[in-house]
Amino acid sequence: MRVKYLIPFLVLVLVFGFGLFTSCKTEKITEEEIIEEPIEEEPIEEIIEEEVVEEETVEEPIEEAEPEPELEPIILSGSGDSIVDIDKPNSPMVVHITGNAADRHFAVKNYDSTGERIDLLVNTTEPYDGIIPLDFMTDEWTSRFEVTATGDWTIEVLPLSSIRVLSIPGKIEGNSDEVFVLTGGVPDLGIISGNSGSNHFAVKSYNGGRDLLVNTTDPYEGTVMVDSGTILIEVIAVGSWTIEITIK
Repeated sequence: MRVKYLIPFLVLVLVFGFGLFTSCKTEKITEEEIIEEPIEEEPIEEIIEEEVVEEETVEEPIEEAEPEPELEPIILSGSGDSIVDIDKPNSPMVVHITGNAADRHFAVKNYDSTGERIDLLVNTTEPYDGIIPLDFMTDEWTSRFEVTATGDWTIEVLPLSSIRVLSIPGKIEGNSDEVFVLTGGVPDLGIISGNSGSNHFAVKSYNGGRDLLVNTTDPYEGTVMVDSGTILIEVIAVGSWTIEITIK
């Protein structure tokens, strides 16, 4: 009888004991503190605003245009009839011509590189000493002179800086052919006198073009209008002359 009840009791003890052991082990694991490792936060880098330094703009100096070099004079001389070639810049210049001391026929002509005649610069039977425009018009470029002469002659090709300057209002006097520059005010009138010997007498003005102010073979005294843009005056004369330029 005791054995009959002892076996179930032992089984019950074993089952209960095993369950208790399992329960205690599970509870132990469950009750273990879960230690969470602290998450190390990466330090936030501070954004340092760099100071923006504006570079100072350095202005480069403006280079001034170099002045054009002064044109060099071209000096030619000879005796009797001659053909003379020259190499001059394509710029307006003046030519100072002397010759014909023997009172014979004396003439000077200029030609371009194609052989076309540009102008009859001098044509006289008297001793000559005068200043004449050379290549004042845009289609003129002298490369050759033809001289008809008895005796010695000289031809000087000169820059415009070599001629006389009239500050206006003002008056200028001369003798024989000449070219002069106007500076100062705005030209208005020309009061002109000359040609007492009743030779050819002419006065021209240059203002981008060319105006004929006086052209006569009689003694002359008169007043003419002068273009406001005039910068140069040419006089063709034998003997003395006077020109006064007024301003507006």
